[in-house]
Amino acid sequence: MNIREAALTEIRSPNAEGHRRYVTESQLADELRNSRRTLQRMRADGSGPLFLKVGRKVIYRWDDVEAWLDTRSVGSTAEAKERGLR
Repeated sequence: MNIREAALTEIRSPNAEGHRRYVTESQLADELRNSRRTLQRMRADGSGPLFLKVGRKVIYRWDDVEAWLDTRSVGSTAEAKERGLR
């Protein structure tokens, strides 16, 4: 098994909680109910979760996605606007 095949196997393997350790751009877009283009824009402007590049493929660590989501937790729309969250 080469490195690429090992990485893809790891991407597809769920952890103990049933979440995948890594998710692809398409999988994350589906999970967040966003488009792939939105994730691409967020990568370009730095507003999205941390990501990894494996060759030309973009993948996300599920832990990084959860940490990013935690930073977006707000108590009101006014707070979201004040913090510049979209």
